[in-house]
Amino acid sequence: MTTVRNKNSFKTKIKPSDYMSGREFLQAIYGAQKEQQGQYSYRQLSEDLGFNKSNLLHLIIQGKRPITTDAADKIAVSLGLKAREKSYFFALAETTRAKSTADIKTCVANAVAIRAGALKTRLDRDKFAYYSHWWHAVIREMFALEGFVKDAKWIASRIWPRVSVKDVEESLTLLEKLNLIVYDQKEKKWIQTNATLLTGQDVLDLSVASYHTASIPQGLAALTNFSQEERHISSLTLCLSDDQIGDVKKKIQKFQEELLELEQNTGKVAPNNVIQLNMQLFPSAKS
Repeated sequence: MTTVRNKNSFKTKIKPSDYMSGREFLQAIYGAQKEQQGQYSYRQLSEDLGFNKSNLLHLIIQGKRPITTDAADKIAVSLGLKAREKSYFFALAETTRAKSTADIKTCVANAVAIRAGALKTRLDRDKFAYYSHWWHAVIREMFALEGFVKDAKWIASRIWPRVSVKDVEESLTLLEKLNLIVYDQKEKKWIQTNATLLTGQDVLDLSVASYHTASIPQGLAALTNFSQEERHISSLTLCLSDDQIGDVKKKIQKFQEELLELEQNTGKVAPNNVIQLNMQLFPSAKS
């Protein structure tokens, strides 16, 4: 990707829709300019994007300042953003101004909806739809439950948090369309397949943002909806180097792989629970 500046505007091939964060988008522009020019600074970036020659953009990228409505407008004008790209960038900017968990969820949902509209094929839209709502994955897993009944009312009555019968019906249609469930003629019942959803980066990025925005708050709600015997919620606060954080991520990935193997080796005991296991690692302070 290359970035070109002329006397009329600041032009770049880097697009907001390639990112799920307005700060990452701006950092990418800076990185491209830095690689191209060598001596490029954040102060120069601020000037190029319509501001005074200051460290404002650096503060925004670091997360120390939000992208205000005025700042978003200046950046969009300077970059010549049009139509969907402009709307999407404004939505990303709004997420930096969100104050509450509910506000963040709404802002992310707005950004995801705008970007999802650009998906070109029906198959991509169906794949995105699968990850857009947490209950699709839950319902798919329910097909492996002991005594499972493929009935929307039966399924809806056993899911937490509650979903409507209509949502379950639409989910069953989607799962069948994506070949994630099939009717086994030999067993005379519907079963879960081992099909894997292969997605492009656009669908993957959207899916991750949409899925986690919905599933993370469920962990908080579980505190008051389930007994300690039914749930396990814990946390650690650690002081680590960048290399150690990389090691932690590898350990988490290995643990997830072990759990997937465990699921495949239930033995003679039929499973009777579908569980949600969320893992979050994020910085709380930096030197």
